[in-house]
Amino acid sequence: MKKLICLLVVFSLVVSTSGCATILKPKTTEISLTSEPTNARVYINGNPMGRTPSKLRVSDKYPLDVLFTKNGYEGKSYHVGVTAQKGWLLIGFMPFFIPMIVDALTGNWNTLREKEIHGILDLTNINE
Repeated sequence: MKKLICLLVVFSLVVSTSGCATILKPKTTEISLTSEPTNARVYINGNPMGRTPSKLRVSDKYPLDVLFTKNGYEGKSYHVGVTAQKGWLLIGFMPFFIPMIVDALTGNWNTLREKEIHGILDLTNINE
């Protein structure tokens, strides 16, 4: 009986000090990158990630800066922000505030505002 009580106490402490999103939410999400014209180079936060069209798995804890480039075209950049998922907010309020604070501080309750980014590149004006 004492072992069972100890296990319940330990389980309660772990659950009450870990956020639901920290435990349950996937650490990455898939984004789709397309462009007009196709075969543009893609950079995320300054790092080369391949060419369009493509699908990538990225962390959705923090915002992304996406840049599309192609010879003969002006580069096009997009900022993809994050937002807190409402479901994790509601669950975080449940037994204690500690899980909510953990999820907020770690960014684990965040999700990207957009999962499909389509870059439309303009031709470079060669007459300038």
